[in-house]
Amino acid sequence: MVYHLFLPVSVNLIPQVEKEQISRELGMAHADRGGGHDLPLNSVLVHLSGHLSDYTNKKRDFTLKTTPTVVDLVYSLNEMFPGIRDRILDDHDRPREYVNIFVNGQNVRDGDAERTRLKDGDEIYILPSIAGGLK
Repeated sequence: MVYHLFLPVSVNLIPQVEKEQISRELGMAHADRGGGHDLPLNSVLVHLSGHLSDYTNKKRDFTLKTTPTVVDLVYSLNEMFPGIRDRILDDHDRPREYVNIFVNGQNVRDGDAERTRLKDGDEIYILPSIAGGLK
């Protein structure tokens, strides 16, 4: 049996000046601007889970153009995947009771909820609750 070991190159080994130059050349957002990911400029990283992937052909991770707020982001998702908005937001554009939305690890319910401002490089998780258990 043969095992292959893949070791990622640590970006911490690259001097900061080189990191910034490489980011500019590749058109990537600087990691300090948002969720810590190298993303194309003017974009955010969105992760969906649970039944929401039924609306996205099972795709769960997206890089999307940055929108001003969380509610605008959901409307952008709905343009791509009609019907997904109704699974995330209620009739008043507030997150449904059973859906949690996190921006850079912070639950939007603890702040401005659907009006939470987004910026380039943010990482958004949209997580519907899971119900059930043993009988």
